[in-house]
Order: sequence, then structure tokens, then C-alpha cells
Amino acid sequence: MAGLCEGGNEPLGSLKAKEEMILRDILVELNDSCEQYGMKINANKTTSMVIGRKIKMVNLRVLNEAVEQVGSFIFLECTISSNMSCCQVVKRRIAMAKKAFNRKGASSADLWKNN
Repeated sequence: MAGLCEGGNEPLGSLKAKEEMILRDILVELNDSCEQYGMKINANKTTSMVIGRKIKMVNLRVLNEAVEQVGSFIFLECTISSNMSCCQVVKRRIAMAKKAFNRKGASSADLWKNN
């Protein structure tokens, strides 16, 4: 497929394209390939995200169903945001640490124990 870049280590875990039209064409090709093997892309489980300084809305469809566009998502315990800010990651990790420190019955020795 022309213009296709696979993201991550999983095949077709993510699709990347520089232009919306190229991504639409890739989705159509992917959907056609899936149909050849009796599979369908579930638009309800599919999301899209535009990464950049300015938020741009894209209109992607799979089987005439709109694909949801998100501003961020969590992948391998890291928050990926459309503006590539790390603020959400830092806030999330601080919250996780607070939760661990405030857990009932947990002592500071338990937190730093190497298992």
C-alpha cells in the first residue's frame, strides 16, 4: 500500500500518513483486503488522532461509519497527546505515585522494597 507506515511492533497497530486523502485511501485498501479474508474493521473500536500544533478535524469513515477522532490515548502506560505534550504523562504518574503512597497499610519500606 502506497504511503503506509506501520507503527509500533504490531502489524497495522497504527497507520500514519501525511495527508488525510492518503489515509482515507489506505483505510479503503485495508478494508478491501480484510473483506477478502472475511474480516471487518470495527469503526466503533477504531480511533484517529492528528498530531500537530494546531488541532485539525479529519473525516475518516469505515464502512460508511465515522471513525472517532481523539485528542489523546494511553498506549503502553504512556499518554500520547495530539499536541505531543508530556504534561498528561507527568500528571498521571504523579497520581499513580500518590495512590501508592496513600494506600492503607502500606509503609514507606514496602514502597521501596525490591521484589
